[in-house]
Parts: sequence; C-alpha cells; structure tokens
Amino acid sequence: MGESEESNRGPKDYSCPNCGSNKTRKSSVVWEEGLSEIHTETKGGLIGSGGVGVAAGRTSGFSQTGASSSNAPPRYEVPIRWVLLLIVATVFGLIIFPSIFDNAVIGFMVALIGVPISVIALQSYLEPQDRSEIERWNKQWYCLRCGSNFIADK
Repeated sequence: MGESEESNRGPKDYSCPNCGSNKTRKSSVVWEEGLSEIHTETKGGLIGSGGVGVAAGRTSGFSQTGASSSNAPPRYEVPIRWVLLLIVATVFGLIIFPSIFDNAVIGFMVALIGVPISVIALQSYLEPQDRSEIERWNKQWYCLRCGSNFIADK
C-alpha cells in the first residue's frame, strides 16, 4: 500500500462490505484527486506553395475520472415547485394586486417583500437536507477493488 493511501485513511482501516477489500479511500479524496484543470495553447505557421498560413488555438476546461465522478459531493438542486411558486407569487404581486387595489405601488411592494421572503423560506427548507447529505458524503468511502461506495461506521 502506497504512502498516499495510508495518509488518506482515518484511524480505522475500513474494509469494503461488498468484497471485503481493505483498499479503500474516502470518497472526498477520490473525488478531489480525479479532477484536473486543463489549459493548452498551440501556435503554428506554414509556408508552402499555396502561400503562408498562421494558426493558433487555445483550450481550457476540466477533466474528471470515472471514479471521481461517482464520488462527487451531493448537488444542490432547487425543486421546480419552489421556482414555480416564486414565479406565481411575483406575478400575483405585480399583476393581480394592482388590478384589485388600483395601485401599482402595492403590487410592487408585495413582490419586493414576497420574493426575499420566498427565497429565505426556500433556503431554510433546503438547508437541513443539504447538511445531512454533506454529512453522509463525508462518511462515505470508496473501494478501489470493486468500485462500490459505502458508509463507514464510526
């Protein structure tokens, strides 16, 4: 076992419950080590019977291994119903309120107050779910032998 594998382990040696191998690593480490940032630049020139040519190219981006991809941290996705509710509340405040009260200022104020309240409500609803998923991911390990993920018991 290499030195880098030993340094990424916790105080316990976690064995894979699927295949029994002790060649395991924390999912966060596998994810981070599998990401690569790419920056390349190419320049060239050509002189020939057809004339002179010059070309240049630049590429940048990220590369990710399959193991890194399967060990990525949880994504934060906003449920579509919350987005729709926010849109409906804004439309209600901007269109329906002025037609009821004959005052566009009231509709604007409802939208101005309603949008931040909706965003705060959405954030407070999603935060505990996000936190529990991150905690679960921080306990997750990856088997280098069979490729399965498992939660380490502490």
